[in-house]
Amino acid sequence: MPYPQQEQAVCFGSYRIYPQQRLVFDAERPLTLGKRALDILLVLLQYAGEVVSKEQLLATVWPDNSVEEISLRVHIAALRKALGDGQHGQRYIVTVPQRGYCLAVNIISDKQPITALPSERKHNLPPRLTRMLGRDDVLHRLLTLTPQQRLVSVVGTGGIGKTTVALRTAELLLDQFEQGIRLLDLAPLRDESGISIALSKVLELPATHGDPLPQLYRHLQNRHMLLVVDNCEHLIDGIASLADSLLRHAPHLHMLCTSREPLNIEGEQVIRLNALAYPTTLMTEPQTALTFPAIQLFIERAQRCTDNVVPDAQELAVVVQICQRLDGIPLAIELAAAHLSSLGLRDLLFQLQNSFRLLTQGRRTALPRHQTLRATLDWSYELLCEQAQQSLRRLSIFEGRFTLESAMAVVPWGSLAASQLLPAIAELVNKSLLNVDNSNLTLRYYLLDTTRCYARNQLQLAEESELAAQHHANYCLRQIKHARRQWEQQSNPGWRQQCEAQLNELRSAMNWALSRPAHHALAISLTLASSPLWQELSLLQEYSRYLQQALSCETVARSAELTMQLQLLLGSAWFHCRGDTPETWAAFVAAHHLAEQCQHRMGQLQAISGQMTINLSRGDYLAGLQQGQLFGKLNWQREPVLWITSHRLQALALHYAGQQREARLLLDSIGSQLPDQHDPCYVTHNLGVQYDLHVATLTLQARILWLQGLGEQACAVATRALERATRIDHATSICYTLCMAGFVIAFHNGKHPLAIQRLTLLAQLTHRHAVVFFQNWVPYYQRLYLPLVDSTGPYPQPPQPPATMIGEFIATMKASFASPALLERAERGLTGWATAELLRIKADQLLSQPASDTDSAEQVLQKALQIAREQGALIWELRSATSLAELWHSQGRQSDAYGLLAPVYEKFSEGFSTPDVQRVGALLQQWQPVSTH
Repeated sequence: MPYPQQEQAVCFGSYRIYPQQRLVFDAERPLTLGKRALDILLVLLQYAGEVVSKEQLLATVWPDNSVEEISLRVHIAALRKALGDGQHGQRYIVTVPQRGYCLAVNIISDKQPITALPSERKHNLPPRLTRMLGRDDVLHRLLTLTPQQRLVSVVGTGGIGKTTVALRTAELLLDQFEQGIRLLDLAPLRDESGISIALSKVLELPATHGDPLPQLYRHLQNRHMLLVVDNCEHLIDGIASLADSLLRHAPHLHMLCTSREPLNIEGEQVIRLNALAYPTTLMTEPQTALTFPAIQLFIERAQRCTDNVVPDAQELAVVVQICQRLDGIPLAIELAAAHLSSLGLRDLLFQLQNSFRLLTQGRRTALPRHQTLRATLDWSYELLCEQAQQSLRRLSIFEGRFTLESAMAVVPWGSLAASQLLPAIAELVNKSLLNVDNSNLTLRYYLLDTTRCYARNQLQLAEESELAAQHHANYCLRQIKHARRQWEQQSNPGWRQQCEAQLNELRSAMNWALSRPAHHALAISLTLASSPLWQELSLLQEYSRYLQQALSCETVARSAELTMQLQLLLGSAWFHCRGDTPETWAAFVAAHHLAEQCQHRMGQLQAISGQMTINLSRGDYLAGLQQGQLFGKLNWQREPVLWITSHRLQALALHYAGQQREARLLLDSIGSQLPDQHDPCYVTHNLGVQYDLHVATLTLQARILWLQGLGEQACAVATRALERATRIDHATSICYTLCMAGFVIAFHNGKHPLAIQRLTLLAQLTHRHAVVFFQNWVPYYQRLYLPLVDSTGPYPQPPQPPATMIGEFIATMKASFASPALLERAERGLTGWATAELLRIKADQLLSQPASDTDSAEQVLQKALQIAREQGALIWELRSATSLAELWHSQGRQSDAYGLLAPVYEKFSEGFSTPDVQRVGALLQQWQPVSTH
């Protein structure tokens, strides 16, 4: 984007701020702030060195809303955290009691230009907001070992700082790994089966329906990179197995893991992380105590929570006792320091001594450190007000990050009122029990895994787990229903990303509801409402498992309509992740029977469509035509979109059965009934893969026009279909129209640069979105352009095309791909739309044999010509007439050859630059009879 080059930066400390552009840099690193936090910073900058009242900040930052003071305190805390306020003894934002806030910095101006950001990310490491203390020795060992050893594990108890050490190591090793560094955090995962999927997402690989391991092996095989795997302990067996497998398949991959126990696999180098060093006796010299990292950490964190924490000798002695009491565990120290805003140092030590009295006997060093951390959490929890305790317990029901809106929908019930939640959240943030992510416009909160586990235990002890899970599941249902409405209307292009971020919440809600018979109705609603999300994310294997569980619920067994809906979705999922199996077919047949039983017209359309799609893909066009005719028996006159859909599906069956005139008449009857092209996306719910109504109709129209000899019109309509699909950004619709019309028609029309461009796009999209049905076509299409298009890519070299629809497409584009089985089907009249062309190819093969049977070849060509005329397929008529005319011409029957071919050529009104028509024009000019005048 064009930045103003003359804007002066406002600088303090290591920060540069460009107010007009709303950009903040820490040295050369861009700093991401939430919108409100940045607004607050800009106001404080404007009055640097002066006190800005709370009322003035509220009026400036929230001019149109009435916001409570607690919101301001939350965003001030987030801003302080982002700026590292309090580190190295530096205070930026000072709280002036009863007055407001002051940015206590010296401002300077700078015209330094904005440094260009790298275009390619070499890592996904989070920004480091605090410095690491007391780990120089272990950091040196890790910096030496990690580039040399394939697998290094940092092992230690919870809260000891394993993640901090691993991330700092990764930062310093960025330049040593050619393909960069990727962080995989296992904390959100609850099941070993999700590790490979999570790793694929971290590596930005496309979703796959099957086992993701082969794709991971291929991707990592030749990459020199470091994979940091954090929080392995709860999935230790799964990550150990995966690590062993990855290291064997990817010889240049290095792994750095953090866990509470080693992975115990071959080649693992274990680094055990101990607590931060602290004085074991009271120090007489304050400067000596300040050299210990535990003391430094306590003071730095305390300075972030309260002003003027510069302990004198007596206060430093108290700090030493506090750190002794906490065994130097970093997380325990941070939790304790967070309470200095409400307690003095001596009161803090007194509270700690009382809290730990029951847990200690003799020397504290005999106490396991994880018990000390638990005691710290117990103590921190007990110091919370009742509303904050309730909120912390109930917030643990979230699997990951959540907004204030989400918390408001899930947490307040019973004795906790909605008005009490915001102050409770502010208290939890201030005491470091709840973390703030301000990297987006909307603040998001999250619990550390240790804190979440502790809070969930408290939730169980309070006997609130079931109610909290029920509120959470109901909220997920409301959210997914809202997302589904957006998806159907395409009113929010970012819905997919928003929903994907909440996928773990949906999984948690569905697993809970499906495991409790009393909530099966809620589980079924979640399963049905979430279907577009699973389809868009290509997680059909996983979704099919939920569908099978839902079908086994007693609630479903009592409802034919619910069973029908689930069977339809299951058939759709199985078709795309398993293929044409007996189970897939049975699901659609069962759904059709139930839809008729319930007189559910939409269900009948979906079930028939599912069966018809399978039959068409098999090349069983007679069965597909019979099913297409069933749509005519359903009365859709009062529902325009469904009426159009049923007519399109009938036309689709007619087209592939070879009845082009009838198919076009049906499409023409739709005519003005189609909604405006600029309306939102209209999807047809046939078979689960959603095609936009315009795209599907235009794609079919383009195919029919091309077969009827209107090549230029066909190309224009195919382009309109692609433009529409691209405009609404519907990946499946783009793949559909490219595969069935956009690429094919460009190829036939001789527009090869355009065809290669579209084929490249098709390959990219089917791979990225794992659209398996169309992905299977790409290698065959690529073979048409070897060696211009590299068909190796992500696709193996395919065998001879099967004698199904895909084989017909390829054979009609390049005759050498016509298999004997396919030609035998054509002779039996089973190849519908492609029969005339396949018979012509059969005749050409007969003529190419050493002892050619010209009589048999001529009979086959006559038959092909007759079928093409009956079907209204002018392009096949032209090809058949050309082959027959060339045969006659070679036999000396020049007049007959010209008399056959010229009338067919005269039927064309356009497309004279396309290869087929251009070739015939040249032949006719060459064969034109000499005038006898």
